[in-house]
Amino acid sequence: MIAKRYYILLFITSFLFACNSHSEHWETLVQVESYLNEKPDSALSVLDHIDPSQLLGNEEKAKYALLKTIALDKNYIDTTTFDVLQPAIDYYTDHGTATNMLQTFYYQGRIFQNQGQDGKAMECFVKAIDKGEASDDVLTKARLLYTQGVLYSEIHEWDKSISAFEAAANYFAEKGKTDSYMNCITCIIKSFVIKGDKDKAENYVKLGQSCLEKCSPLMKGSFYSHYITYLQKFE
Repeated sequence: MIAKRYYILLFITSFLFACNSHSEHWETLVQVESYLNEKPDSALSVLDHIDPSQLLGNEEKAKYALLKTIALDKNYIDTTTFDVLQPAIDYYTDHGTATNMLQTFYYQGRIFQNQGQDGKAMECFVKAIDKGEASDDVLTKARLLYTQGVLYSEIHEWDKSISAFEAAANYFAEKGKTDSYMNCITCIIKSFVIKGDKDKAENYVKLGQSCLEKCSPLMKGSFYSHYITYLQKFE
């Protein structure tokens, strides 16, 4: 009986080790994660040279899947399948950090959005906010909220879209992302113009004007386009 219990325990231990052990690529993945946001092209190049069949354990496969998905997105490569992300979805739904969960559900939603399934995308975004509440990944939260604002705008849910854009703007401002902040401001101006709310639209016009000097020429053009629409509506 003791021997039987010993072998059962040995089997369970071996199984758990197999699920969570790491290959020689683990340190490379950790390094890629450290510079992914600043050098997404380099990150994608490194990840492309890793053979997924050589990865060990569910955790390592999930990390690779999530990093590869983020790298593709940051290199403006849209995908409509879950081939790459699926190991991350399988693992981070119940394991990992709040940031892992936030990012996984966000990118799952983005893929659904690329497929034209906005309802499923929104469900993923709601899960991302819930599971990732404790995450300090402010920029992913900002991008998620901005995307929610866009989806709400498409179905003319103006109050919800404004709320999402406002929250996203605050996060972008916190990280000093002036162009992204201004992008949210212009979306809010557009929403208030459509609603016919002159006073609130004017408040956001003033906010936009206050940071124009820090914006790129492209974003300045976007702001003035919405400003002209504002003037046509109310002046």
